Amino acid sequence: MTQWQSIRQVAFSKDAEPHRRCMALLLLQLHKLNQKQFTRRNKQLYSLDPILGPQAVAWGLQKMGEMAPAGKGRRFYYTEADKALDDAALMKKIAKG
Repeated sequence: MTQWQSIRQVAFSKDAEPHRRCMALLLLQLHKLNQKQFTRRNKQLYSLDPILGPQAVAWGLQKMGEMAPAGKGRRFYYTEADKALDDAALMKKIAKG
């Protein structure tokens, strides 16, 4: 299964978590968006929920990293995904008290 197929599966799955579905739909629209629009929508998704938003953005960045050619670009996506997951884990700890 290609990365785009797995993204489509998530985007159109009724069982998928809503924030992740939103990220999948955003990735499917990637060819229509410029960088500014993509960044703005990622920020919006990130801030929708303190835990699920960063997790969804991290998932999308990981998918983009899997599709990127080896090198700095791939490392960038994975590094940013790790930062988002760290933010989600921190917010989860704060929420638990």
